[in-house]
Amino acid sequence: MMALGVPAFGPHLVIQGRGCPVRLLGDPGHVLAFLNFMPKHIRMTPIMPPFVTRTASGVSGIVIIAESHISIHTWPCLGQFALDIFSCKPFNLDRAKSRTLAHFEATGYDLKMFDRGLEYHRTLPLRVIVDRERENLMGQGGRAR
Repeated sequence: MMALGVPAFGPHLVIQGRGCPVRLLGDPGHVLAFLNFMPKHIRMTPIMPPFVTRTASGVSGIVIIAESHISIHTWPCLGQFALDIFSCKPFNLDRAKSRTLAHFEATGYDLKMFDRGLEYHRTLPLRVIVDRERENLMGQGGRAR
């Protein structure tokens, strides 16, 4: 990935979904199932189980992946969710988008994609570090010690 002629560290996908059923957005189990499925769906490496909690306005959850994170916040009363996927390696944005919209039965959405970490390559070899950590985790059956 390149931004302004500089290699980017990775994509950052943000989706604001709308028109979703309250029953899906208000269900912590549904959000948990999504966070369990999505990393493997976009070929990422989860390094811990997802964390999901009810909030005053909906459900929030995050899964830490070797490549960075996937987080989601839902607002059942508005029929909306906000998804954030940040990774240090490219992933199939269309695959992530279509699975997310289908899982939450969204009738509409706004999507933004950013190239992040434009300075990282000049200061630290982070991609090398993350690749080595991923290889180490995969040698352990995909689970941290």
